[in-house]
Amino acid sequence: MWLLAAAAVTLRVVSRGCILRVRLGATDVFIALPLFGSLVNTVSTGFLVDAGLGRDPSELTAREMRAFLQVIYGSMIVACLSISLTKLSVLLLFLDVLTVTWVRRATYVLVVLAALAALGTTLSSVLLCIPVRKFWDTGGSEDDDRTGHCSDLQVKIYIDAALIAALHFAMFFLPLSVIRQMTLPRRQKVWLYAVFGLGFLYADSLAEPRPFVEGVVALTHHSVYVFTVGIVFWSMMEINIPIIVACMPVLKPLVDNFWPRLLLAPPPDSEVLDSDDRLHPPAISSPARLRGCTEMGHL
Repeated sequence: MWLLAAAAVTLRVVSRGCILRVRLGATDVFIALPLFGSLVNTVSTGFLVDAGLGRDPSELTAREMRAFLQVIYGSMIVACLSISLTKLSVLLLFLDVLTVTWVRRATYVLVVLAALAALGTTLSSVLLCIPVRKFWDTGGSEDDDRTGHCSDLQVKIYIDAALIAALHFAMFFLPLSVIRQMTLPRRQKVWLYAVFGLGFLYADSLAEPRPFVEGVVALTHHSVYVFTVGIVFWSMMEINIPIIVACMPVLKPLVDNFWPRLLLAPPPDSEVLDSDDRLHPPAISSPARLRGCTEMGHL
């Protein structure tokens, strides 16, 4: 799945940097960082397999279980940061292409909320157990068991899922009113609606984090085999799908470069031939613009 996310980011850079010749900025940095986080998460899966992922817990030594939980702790923090940076990248892209006053103000509010949510989810992951080592020191002495405490991981997951899903729903509905008013061909509007529709389905899946919670329950009972399905696969989807969806809106110039008529409106029947018996170019060849809004179809 990381390869799909990497391909999407690469095509995004080609579309913006090589075709549109736009100077790459903060929006591109904020989408490259979660891709790196996704790579770290993918590599950590290999370490989890080496530490005992998919094996019966009775076959694991105390040292292997300790290493297993240490990798889980690190990958959990990386996942929180990667998801948050992806949301910030999308919001910064909105600020680049949308100029409607109320939309920009709402976007700034969402940027602040996304930053606060990122800070909260990351810190709650780092400080899930105090001291931190208690997260993986599950087989220590009685003195170690009495020292420190850990928060309820299931409660944390539900709270994080609610925050992430709420932000995704807000990010989905924000540009819809703008798209409806755009003077774009029907195919281009369908393209934009399809992209944001994928984001909506992803947000809806986050609203019910049952597979993740089932994996956590299995982890608390040291059932590492059940944990395989419960958390690893869900985490990979949670990181990579938003990266792919965030890259899709800016791929239109790349699509136009190879299939120039794919997203164009079909020529009207009433077009008149010129002196060379050729059809005049369709009106969509000039950028369509919304009242007070730059054209989102040419991101």
